[in-house]
Amino acid sequence: MLKSVSQFIVLATLLAAAACGPTDEALDEAVASQVVTNGATYDLIGVHSGKCVDVAGVSVADRANIRLWACSGQGNQKFRFELQSDGTYRIASVHSGKCLDVQNVSTADGANVQQYSCRSGDNQRWFVTDLGGDVVRLTAKHSNKVLDVAGIGTANGTNIHQWSNTGRTNQQFRLVPTSGSSSATPTPATPATG
Repeated sequence: MLKSVSQFIVLATLLAAAACGPTDEALDEAVASQVVTNGATYDLIGVHSGKCVDVAGVSVADRANIRLWACSGQGNQKFRFELQSDGTYRIASVHSGKCLDVQNVSTADGANVQQYSCRSGDNQRWFVTDLGGDVVRLTAKHSNKVLDVAGIGTANGTNIHQWSNTGRTNQQFRLVPTSGSSSATPTPATPATG
């Protein structure tokens, strides 16, 4: 007997994938789906560095850069996950209300990630894949590339961009709930497909 809705969703995804002849990678992604709390806020902490995803200079402007920085607890390091109808999430900075955005809708490795006014574009939609132990990988819907700390850097100010999935820890982030996120509704994330 299934113990939760998320188990049912994983089982349904696996059954649907089996009917289509899935790859091993597709099955791994289906099994890795996790529950993200819709509307909750999280710190995103780089697994390889222990530092936070950060909006540079606490800026509220469009095009402000997203970078790695020592965790401070400020709102420019807290992000609200907003479930979209296609199972992706818009990820909005708490201090500005603006969304993580792949600049110019680029599909290239190394395309910059910035904050920008939230819109409906796929360059602001992210699949959340559970890697276990509160660690996730974020995959941009429009490019199928992942959020990546440039050059596996650990210094304050290291740029964050998108890159092809390498499986390295500079593409993995610990999802840490922040205060004030308890009133949100749990919803299952749709797994990325590659």
